[in-house]
Amino acid sequence: MEPLVLTIPPEAVAAARLPRQGMEAEFQRRLAAALYADGILPGGAACRMAGMEKAEWHYYLGQHHIPHPLTDEDVTQDLKNLQAWRETD
Repeated sequence: MEPLVLTIPPEAVAAARLPRQGMEAEFQRRLAAALYADGILPGGAACRMAGMEKAEWHYYLGQHHIPHPLTDEDVTQDLKNLQAWRETD
């Protein structure tokens, strides 16, 4: 699939209360976090979109008070995956 390129209008860039250097990366991280928090992107995809390692991503979410939107099914699947991983060790 082709990447999707978004355009930030110049007036929004000028109004952003962020240093110009690193602004693009911060916009990308914040968009990834918002899409994750809204349940639009799963954690792994949002982490990759943010360009972060998993631990760094989870730290970033915590720093911005973004909860992990897990359903009961997610937790059940995670527990099954953990059990299967332990059995292969």
